[in-house]
Amino acid sequence: SQKEGTPIVLMRSFHPRADRKTVEFSSEVRRSFLDEYLEWTAIPWAQPLFRRTVSDGIVRYWQMIAPACLNERPVVVPSAQLVAFIGLLKWRGDDAAAGAARSAVSALAPAACDKSAATLMPVNKTLQLGPHHIQLGQDAGIGERIIYTVSWNPGQVPDLLSVPARLVTESTAPLSAEAVAGRVVVIGASYADSGDLHQTPLGLMPGALIIVNA
Repeated sequence: SQKEGTPIVLMRSFHPRADRKTVEFSSEVRRSFLDEYLEWTAIPWAQPLFRRTVSDGIVRYWQMIAPACLNERPVVVPSAQLVAFIGLLKWRGDDAAAGAARSAVSALAPAACDKSAATLMPVNKTLQLGPHHIQLGQDAGIGERIIYTVSWNPGQVPDLLSVPARLVTESTAPLSAEAVAGRVVVIGASYADSGDLHQTPLGLMPGALIIVNA
């Protein structure tokens, strides 16, 4: 349970699958070795999916929900920022609003694991979060637009602290939590061969920092 501890959010990934019944292609949640250990915990799963503008390949939109199949069951996986929003409501003590937001997300799950889940892009859907009405999908306009405020310039951007993984993995001394105390920590990759570097309106940026901006 995370009731008294640090909130943790884990990331889901997906792969295409051919549905046995309809021969339609849908999205399948990629299983993780953590699944069996986290089944009875409060640790939520999220997804880091984004969309590029077709004309220039720049990431400008984030995907709030991802309908998919998991063990032949239809599910919907919320974005990291949506999970953070719901967690913030709970942290503020507004359990009713947090519960309503979770229910609103769950209601967007496909009816079955067939062609109704054939795309990760919900079309003509609206997600209501309290007073906020957010349009979802390819034609949602500003509803899923990323407003970039943090650029990728380690050491020169206020409030952004970048810690190389080797300082943790290769440390021979006890690690101090002082550097991350009171911070939101996002673990990701920024090396050139990671395959997780993307063009944004602020230039080349690791996927983890796109999540921070979103």
